[in-house]
Amino acid sequence: MMHLVPRDERFFDLLEQQASNLRTTTELLQSMFRTPELHVDLLEQIRVLEHSNDAVARETIQRVHRKFVTPLDREDIHRLSVELEDTLDHVHVAAKRMVLYRISAPPSGAARIADLLCEAASLLEQAVKGLRNLKQRARIQELCKEVTKLERRGDYLNRAGAAEIIEMRDDPLTALKWKELFDSLENGLDRCQDVVDSLEEILLKNT
Repeated sequence: MMHLVPRDERFFDLLEQQASNLRTTTELLQSMFRTPELHVDLLEQIRVLEHSNDAVARETIQRVHRKFVTPLDREDIHRLSVELEDTLDHVHVAAKRMVLYRISAPPSGAARIADLLCEAASLLEQAVKGLRNLKQRARIQELCKEVTKLERRGDYLNRAGAAEIIEMRDDPLTALKWKELFDSLENGLDRCQDVVDSLEEILLKNT
């Protein structure tokens, strides 16, 4: 299709940067489950990335309001940027809780959800990159389906974790810490599904 006004490719750069930041933070969170002695250092790396990502998200939103022509529906760009930012924020919350609560030996179910979150973020990064060329819609749709499968697996693990926590009557403080960690991880996966919903809406509008 010929465009009378050139597309602002910077929008794609910014969204891809947010998706890349999300993937990197989930990898750092995953490392926290494997190397408790590095918790503080890894949290600081996540904090720096979260701060940097906030700046990228602000630039995205500012450009949405400033530009007359956008490569995708401006509301879709705005929503996708916000949802990517929210997902990263939940990853940051999970990391902070691990340090704040000194969770050096987290439950195995939480570690498995962190793995799912990392995998989902990697798939979302690929899907967001595909927005530059919507001829790849079949590939984007397949990536979105895979993220949805991961989110459902996360739901199962979260329910199993909740059942385990209920049985911890002799250690209510640890039970509370674990519950909040599970909640933050599950919220992160839920936000990944929100990103999927936005991507699918974009594909629907650009058929």
